[in-house]
Amino acid sequence: MKSTGIIRRVDDLGRIVIPKEIRMQLGIREMTPMELFVTDDDGVLFKIYRPEQPILSIVEQLRVAVEDAEDFSCKSEVLRSVYEIKEKLKQEAQK
Repeated sequence: MKSTGIIRRVDDLGRIVIPKEIRMQLGIREMTPMELFVTDDDGVLFKIYRPEQPILSIVEQLRVAVEDAEDFSCKSEVLRSVYEIKEKLKQEAQK
């Protein structure tokens, strides 16, 4: 992650203003849907919401669960399938 050196305060309604330079750089316009994530280091990550993202997120969660599983006889085959699904979803999203 790259630091911008920009600091913003949360207002009394819980809002934070994203600076115009960053909005322009990322193509964020009024009414652009944003998704929020809580990071492991007590941070908040904002990402532009794209409909394919939830599916990719679910596939990634499945990959992690399979990798963490200890007693799973077909682990490598499932991981290969998960990887193929993820790549196909990415290709579809780029179209």
